[in-house]
Amino acid sequence: MSELRTRLGIGGLALGTVLTLASSAQAQGNPYFISPQQYWYNMQMARYYNPGGAVNGMNGVGMGANPYTPFASPGGATPYQTGANPYTPGGIGTNPYDTGMGNPYNPFFFGNGLGATGGALYGSAEMAKAFGNVITSQEQARIMRQQAMQAAIDTQRKRFDFELYKAANTPTYTEEQMKIARQVHKRILSNSSPSEILNGTALNILLDDARKHPNKKVSMDPIPLSEDILRRLNVTAGMGNMGLLRDNGKLVWPAALQDLMSAEQRRTIETLAQNLMNGAKNGKVDANALRDLGNELDRTQANLVKKVNEVPTIQYLEGKRFIREFNDARIALERGEAKAHFGFQDFVQGGKTIQEVVDYLVSRGLKLAPATAADEGSYRAFHSALVAFDVALNTQAGTTSVDTKEAP
Repeated sequence: MSELRTRLGIGGLALGTVLTLASSAQAQGNPYFISPQQYWYNMQMARYYNPGGAVNGMNGVGMGANPYTPFASPGGATPYQTGANPYTPGGIGTNPYDTGMGNPYNPFFFGNGLGATGGALYGSAEMAKAFGNVITSQEQARIMRQQAMQAAIDTQRKRFDFELYKAANTPTYTEEQMKIARQVHKRILSNSSPSEILNGTALNILLDDARKHPNKKVSMDPIPLSEDILRRLNVTAGMGNMGLLRDNGKLVWPAALQDLMSAEQRRTIETLAQNLMNGAKNGKVDANALRDLGNELDRTQANLVKKVNEVPTIQYLEGKRFIREFNDARIALERGEAKAHFGFQDFVQGGKTIQEVVDYLVSRGLKLAPATAADEGSYRAFHSALVAFDVALNTQAGTTSVDTKEAP
């Protein structure tokens, strides 16, 4: 007997162990599994709160009877009771949409089936997971920040490379000026305007080009220039123009000033001019005479302006130009331009070639001042000879290709 009890005890223990293991396995595989203990507890609670009613063993809820069902009557059968719901495909109590998996969203389900220990471990795991997500988000933010910094560095490098490229391919100020000078030089050779010739601009540009090749002899037929043409060129070392006083202070007064001034006033000014020219030849310029001459010219200009409505326009403009050129000659005397003027007048005696004139002007650093009214023809003739000389010079030196027939 004792042996039988022992065997039954061992068998019961084994069966209990198997049921426990099966319950644990089901609990681990199905989060909605209800353990036998939970099932028993639910039954007891249902009977306590709903005595005499039908009990749902899964969730412990009392069902009771439905007095409103059309298929059952409290007093017995009804004439409308068919015993079955004709609209239920599988009969009463059958749900065609039931998958047999149970309802995981059952509001009457208590607990998660993990038990106290499993729930604690599950909560800890969720906390660890949330903390891991925070750490991951922080590291991802650091990576994105590093990528942004790398992109900024790459942008700076590209900007630096662009600045180097821009600096390497942008012409300097000197290069721009040289380009402009070449374009102006080409235009002057082919299409100089009359005003550029008469005010000396075109002539000085061509002389500056000849200065690039000092003492360069051009292989071309000599272009002779007469003394009459060369004496009408007004050379200067800086500022001023002594062209009006070229004939030792002898003046040809325009009609407007002859009518405006008395003969005595004109003789006074001519005497001052002749004395200044004679002194300039000897290297002596009287400062008082220069001041008196300036005062006389200022007075004459003021009187001419007062008569602007009485003097014909052409005569008025001629009078203004005469006074302006007279003032230029006075300034040239004041600044010591007489030496360059008289030196050039002595050089051109008997006439010279264009090569000789260019060499003289270049070697002494002289330029051409604007032409006076009596000098315009000489300036045009000198410009034509200078253009031919410059074209031959550049062709021989091979520094530029000049086409005097094509406008820029």
